[in-house]
Amino acid sequence: MINIKSHKVNLPSKVIEKCWEVYSQKYKNIESSLNASPGFLNKELEGKIHSMGGFQIRVSSFKGLPKDSLTSYFSLDNTNSLVIKLNTKWVFRGADYYVGMQKISNLQKVELIFSRLSEMLEVLGEIKSSSNVVLYLSLLDHIRNYVLLLLYAIHQCARERGVSKDAQKHYLVLLELIEQIESSYLGGLITAKVSTNRDYPDSMNSLLFFRNYLRETVSAFGKSNRLSQDIFRRIREADNPIKILDFARNVSGAYLSRDCVLIGVEYGGIELPFAVNTYRQLEGKSKLDVLTINLSSYSIASKRYVDEIGDALSPFYTTKILEKYNTALILEDSITTGRTVEYLCNLLPENIRCIYFRCISFTNTNRYHHLTRFEHGGVNPFIFDRSTALYPSTYTKTYTKKRYTNKSGVFDKEKNRIIKMQKDYYPELIN
Repeated sequence: MINIKSHKVNLPSKVIEKCWEVYSQKYKNIESSLNASPGFLNKELEGKIHSMGGFQIRVSSFKGLPKDSLTSYFSLDNTNSLVIKLNTKWVFRGADYYVGMQKISNLQKVELIFSRLSEMLEVLGEIKSSSNVVLYLSLLDHIRNYVLLLLYAIHQCARERGVSKDAQKHYLVLLELIEQIESSYLGGLITAKVSTNRDYPDSMNSLLFFRNYLRETVSAFGKSNRLSQDIFRRIREADNPIKILDFARNVSGAYLSRDCVLIGVEYGGIELPFAVNTYRQLEGKSKLDVLTINLSSYSIASKRYVDEIGDALSPFYTTKILEKYNTALILEDSITTGRTVEYLCNLLPENIRCIYFRCISFTNTNRYHHLTRFEHGGVNPFIFDRSTALYPSTYTKTYTKKRYTNKSGVFDKEKNRIIKMQKDYYPELIN
């Protein structure tokens, strides 16, 4: 991996505009090496993942499954919002997966997430090795989605409210739960088998604590508060299991010293450090420390200015923790202009002498008007040395400097398909 600390990550918009012929060719060279059609590591799961990222199963196959706690759970009437039931197949990412898209209040979203988590963790504890692996992975997929939504929401609320000793204690339990769920999830993807060797922490007390924590915080928000509109993100960009597994495998193959910290950029990259650590442990490597950074809360119209690393760091840590490391690996869902990565590089303290970067997706040849927009620019192709990105992004082609979208108003094709599918199936629930 290349140390990007001493290099310019973001090329100014005027440079991109004047030298587009040169840089577009460099971007084309990078894009030509990306994996446009990802394969699956385990052939048994091929055809079991919908194009939107959720697991799927044929109706005929579902009807033939034994009636254990897992099949019974997904068959219940009150779980219809977990499953899109098409004529020939069921897709296990319904409206309740995308909590942030629903036409309900923040308090209702809090209750929805915690009630689902309580149900699902109970079902998970009853699963047997003979249970269907697609349903098992679907259940883990929902649990992992909810705990990551919670992690982000808790970070946002803690920046407003502060962190008590009790919150700090329960936060560590939440992180342990995330690690354990990620391990079961990726392990299931690799082996296509149901694991009954679960050693989950006693997390219910901590989940109850954060349920009350979010209830109190949300209730205290005034209409003028920047978080009053929403604290739960609509769609996590890096949420395709094939791409996440491939990314974790790719990053884990690189040598990283024990003095390295994995930094996930919220929200798209919030899961990536946990996924990388899981794969490292599966390969017999040591687990590295994990931090999450939030430099942009555009989804909730935040005007918060990040002036120092402490403003961006998870509020459950102080900047003193960064003194432990001499290396950082920044993990992101995608990169276009490189501004976020460059800003983060400048915020990190001097004792971190090596900064590496990896992302899941990249495409810049179709973003000319985006890159040449005032104060935007494009990422320096030099930092893509040795496969920094794995897949082409799903961003559409820009046509003017006034907008990021295409002529139809679409920015991200995959997100647009997800939103359309949810609105078509749940018109009464989805915004």
